[in-house]
Amino acid sequence: VWAPDLGAGFGQPMFGFVAPLLLLVAEPFHLAGLGLAASLNAAVVLLALLGAVGMFGLGRRVAGPSGGLVAVAAYAFGPYFQVELYVRAALMEFAGLATLPLALWLLLRCLERPGSGRVAAASVALAAVALSHNAVLLMAAPALVLFVLLIALALRSLQALLAGALAGLGGLALSAWSWLPAVTERVFTHAHRLLEG
Repeated sequence: VWAPDLGAGFGQPMFGFVAPLLLLVAEPFHLAGLGLAASLNAAVVLLALLGAVGMFGLGRRVAGPSGGLVAVAAYAFGPYFQVELYVRAALMEFAGLATLPLALWLLLRCLERPGSGRVAAASVALAAVALSHNAVLLMAAPALVLFVLLIALALRSLQALLAGALAGLGGLALSAWSWLPAVTERVFTHAHRLLEG
């Protein structure tokens, strides 16, 4: 990104690593003729619906259809969900919050009955988590690895462990175009300032 006002008015380049999922989801709406704000709103609605589908799937798996409805209600009316949207307007963090339930549900389905289609679906959902927000990826990655290990151990299935590993590697590979430059080029930035007071 060229910052024209920096460098004593001469301008200088700046590296801007922005998690792209929200913008990727909003762009088709914008190309269809919606304005920028309406496109972002449509993307948020679509992501919220995908998150609700994931929560319903998880809740249904644990406690049947009524459990799915309770899970969706807890998800959609939970304080953090509301704060992300209406107080902080942290839409990219919200994208991470919306993709995580879907990724967990598809990953659980992949572990319970491994197959190429389920591994591919889980890979796409995990890539969506990786593309949603950098901090969400950093926090979710260890939890997702632990999730795969615990489910594979509970199922006593090496095949489930392999399917989970393949889904995770597939998700990282599908999203590498975004996170790999951020990792390799951070030496050219002042990323350490993110940790300062």
